Amino acid sequence: MTNIGIPLFRKLRLGSKSLFLGITTYASSVLCAHALLNNSHVIYLSLAALSVLGTLYLWWAFHASMKTDLHQLQAALEQVHAGDLRTPPTVNGQDELAALALELKSVMLTLSSVSAEIRSNAALVSQVGGQLNNQSKELSTRTEQQAASLEETSACLEEISSVVQLNAENSNNASTVSMTILDQAQRGVSSMEQAVKSVEQIKTHSTQMQSIMEAIDRLASQTTILALNASIEAARAGEQGRGFAVVAAEVRSLAQRSGESAHMVRKLMSESSAGVDESLGLIQRTSDLLHDMADGIQKMAVNSSEISKSSHEQSTGLNEVTIAVQQLDQITQKNAQMVEESVIDASKLGNHAEHLMNSVSQFKLQQGTADEAIELVKKARLAYSGIHSKSAFFNQLTEPRNSFYDKDMYVFALDDDGHYLAFGGQPAKVNTRVQDIPGIAGQQLVDDIIKQASARPGWVEYDISNPLTGKVQTKMSFVQQLDDFYIGCGVYKSLAH
Repeated sequence: MTNIGIPLFRKLRLGSKSLFLGITTYASSVLCAHALLNNSHVIYLSLAALSVLGTLYLWWAFHASMKTDLHQLQAALEQVHAGDLRTPPTVNGQDELAALALELKSVMLTLSSVSAEIRSNAALVSQVGGQLNNQSKELSTRTEQQAASLEETSACLEEISSVVQLNAENSNNASTVSMTILDQAQRGVSSMEQAVKSVEQIKTHSTQMQSIMEAIDRLASQTTILALNASIEAARAGEQGRGFAVVAAEVRSLAQRSGESAHMVRKLMSESSAGVDESLGLIQRTSDLLHDMADGIQKMAVNSSEISKSSHEQSTGLNEVTIAVQQLDQITQKNAQMVEESVIDASKLGNHAEHLMNSVSQFKLQQGTADEAIELVKKARLAYSGIHSKSAFFNQLTEPRNSFYDKDMYVFALDDDGHYLAFGGQPAKVNTRVQDIPGIAGQQLVDDIIKQASARPGWVEYDISNPLTGKVQTKMSFVQQLDDFYIGCGVYKSLAH
């Protein structure tokens, strides 16, 4: 009887239970009343006694079913209140308490999923906040260095601008001096040209004088001949020609002296003409040099003018660059302040993520959580530190009795090609490839694991087909590099159903 009444009441709704108990109680009351009126009749008394016993049993079964189911619901609620969402109530039947148990089971499952998702997202936020904090600190350091460099650059540019401006002034002065020297050189060239003309005139006059001296020399020769003839004729004349002979002798002597003097003058004129030619050549070469010098000075003056102009433009450009660098320095200073604020915000983000995780950390969930996955990876890392053989470590991870798995979490080890070297509690997964898992971007996941684990321990996200339901769900794995391989443990971000 005890195996019939309780299941019976669990199948009935509360209204049916009440109606059934009311009918049975009323029938029992009628039988008892009829038996009291006909107390001498044994059959009526027996039926009344049986109806009373049956009614009492039904009330007991009703009470027992309600008490047991309510106790289970109360125990489940106490577990929820204590933060344990792992064991949902198992109330059988079709009544309101069974429906309430199903609703409570659904609530516990949803609450477990929400808590797991909060923990997972909090872990991701914490990781992002930590990376952002580190990157912000590095950026802050680089920004400070950049600001210092810009400040030094600005000072150097100001000095260079001053030097260039001074060079521009010096180039302008040099250009003015070059123009003065050019003017003087051109006047020197004009003077040398006049000197050349004067020397050429002297040479012309010297040539003319040589011609005159040749004429004098010929005249002296002819005079000597005439004096000689006169002497001969005077000798023939005898005493009458004596005086004429004396004059002829004097004329001859004078002619000879004139010839000698003309010869000496011609010699001196020849030497003077040679000197004049040499002087003319020197003066001509000097004039050519002065011409070349004037051309060079003119070119130098043009170059100095160009240099002065370029230096002025360069000075103007440097002033603009200096202003731009100063503006950039101001912007960098503002960026440095913003980076400092970003560091503070990143730190606050990490603290908020930690507070968010702590707010749901008291719940014990039906599925794996981010903190539990991290603990399993730490457990595997500690196990590897005490083992000197990789193969022994992989066997230890895979061996089911070593419990490198919990609920829907499994510690795994991968190589660079995506082969599973170990898989917690599932030897069949060893030597399979991540790329061969259905419903997953395998190679992308392997690349993400290697990238994250090589940089620092952290999380990677990916979509995967749930092996129990076949639905694509978002999962995240905490990964870390050990020697030349990678270990990790994954959890579902949301409800694993």
